[in-house]
Amino acid sequence: MDKSRGFTLIELLVVIAIIAILAAILFPVFAQAREKARQTTCISNLKQIGLGIAQYTQDYDETYPYDHYAPSSTFDVNWFGAIYPYVKNGNLWGNNLSASGVGGINTCPDQIDRTQSTYAIHQYLAPDGTAYWASGAPLYLPATLSQLTRPADLIQVVEVGNNDATWGYLSFDAQEWDWTDWVGTISDDGTPSHFGPHYDLNWDCDYPISSEASEQGTWPGCGNFLRYRHQQATDCLFADSHTKALHRGSILWSKNIYPGTPLASMQRWGTQPY
Repeated sequence: MDKSRGFTLIELLVVIAIIAILAAILFPVFAQAREKARQTTCISNLKQIGLGIAQYTQDYDETYPYDHYAPSSTFDVNWFGAIYPYVKNGNLWGNNLSASGVGGINTCPDQIDRTQSTYAIHQYLAPDGTAYWASGAPLYLPATLSQLTRPADLIQVVEVGNNDATWGYLSFDAQEWDWTDWVGTISDDGTPSHFGPHYDLNWDCDYPISSEASEQGTWPGCGNFLRYRHQQATDCLFADSHTKALHRGSILWSKNIYPGTPLASMQRWGTQPY
């Protein structure tokens, strides 16, 4: 009677080696596919936020909201809350600062601290408004759509890093000296006289989740700087409402952050900070 023949040790080792090789090849592919899906969700979030901003500006004489407006202790709203009636998604400001712009479309799937906002608005398109705890009128007024000469190039909302605190930033750093190697003069045609890397061009970090009530990291903090979460790319919402992922090192202040002309009508006192 013939005996059934099993696998030899060599054959088993060969099969195991083939499986290990296939796993080593496929697992990174699966990880990239999952990350691509998370990035797609993030892009979708920004697209909906962009539609909310577009509807808000059309209802308010083409004017952006303040990033934070609190004329009294009973009336306190940020830009997430300003567009909430149009998107009906995510959390409002409320009495808990950690509820600022989180949940739903306000949170990227890759955000490490879900109590902090993922997305921040351009600090000079939507500047700080009146605050009942501070004296004096706002330093700047929100920008209007007519003031933006290159809306297809101008980033209005972008992903920012995790702050070392229990709250997130509402706006991202748009100051010239944080994006360029030195501060130069803007020519009459609106073209900066210099280009070069500095903090924001390549800055990319997340502070660990902290229970501290105030920022612990040294300036510049991650919370108002861009974060490249998606395979060294960050998702951006532009002023014309289109969205796009831009890779680390490719965003230039002169092209993507500078509005194209000094927003003179925003000034209440002082000089425009770029």
